[in-house]
Amino acid sequence: MDTPQAPVVRSMAAGQNEVEARAANDPNAVVMRAVYDNEFEPWPKARLVRCVQALASQTRGFGNAEDARDAAARAAPGQPDAAEFARLHPLLFQQLTDPDFVRREGMVELLLEMIDLQCDVQSGRVAESVARARVSDRALQVVMASTPKE
Repeated sequence: MDTPQAPVVRSMAAGQNEVEARAANDPNAVVMRAVYDNEFEPWPKARLVRCVQALASQTRGFGNAEDARDAAARAAPGQPDAAEFARLHPLLFQQLTDPDFVRREGMVELLLEMIDLQCDVQSGRVAESVARARVSDRALQVVMASTPKE
């Protein structure tokens, strides 16, 4: 008695025609497509940079993160981009509303460099692996430069 083989499951992004063609000829292949309820349209670079710079500038005037976040929440109705940024990028918002983070030399600049690199990756000017290496190298430089020497 033959034991049926379990289907081979491959997850792939739309547009991978070569893989889809091979899968179509494989009776054991199951092709899965991602379906998203909400599709995110990346913000233009200028909008993202404005939010990062505005939050960092505002945060520098506070003594602690709680006060900076409270101020950002109170200002949100008049600053729809900042409110949307906080919703879409909660980890970045958390860092950019931490006075210790934004005052640490090179950190905000590092975030801005990361935004530049992401735009370069999206446009195809830089390979993702190259961008990851650059971010890693640059982040290490910033951390080392801003770490107190003993």
